Amino acid sequence: LLDLLKASDVTLYVIGYLEQYPSSARTEQRMQLQRMALTTGGQAFFPMSLKDLDKVYEGIQREVAARYSLGFVSSNTRADGTWRKVEVRVKRPDLKSVKIRTRPGYFAPFREGSAH
Repeated sequence: LLDLLKASDVTLYVIGYLEQYPSSARTEQRMQLQRMALTTGGQAFFPMSLKDLDKVYEGIQREVAARYSLGFVSSNTRADGTWRKVEVRVKRPDLKSVKIRTRPGYFAPFREGSAH
């Protein structure tokens, strides 16, 4: 599933209502859901009660409204289909408190015979 999410062009916002699970299972489920969301540059939310859902929905709405896209052209021209890590950093000191949420990388395009 994580490889499919990496290859997709989606951002996943996960809502995990896990209060009915035993503590050990809740921890494992939480980690898996967070991993899925982070793989896509999204975020995981874990409300403690159904009353918290409105706050979660508002958080997701704010997050989506504040999104913007960056693009770049890789200097690596090989079309080998490999995973390429990407790191985005803010260097301006006045933006030190800005929270950046990004995908951790992308799969390069693949063309037969280009994997050398």
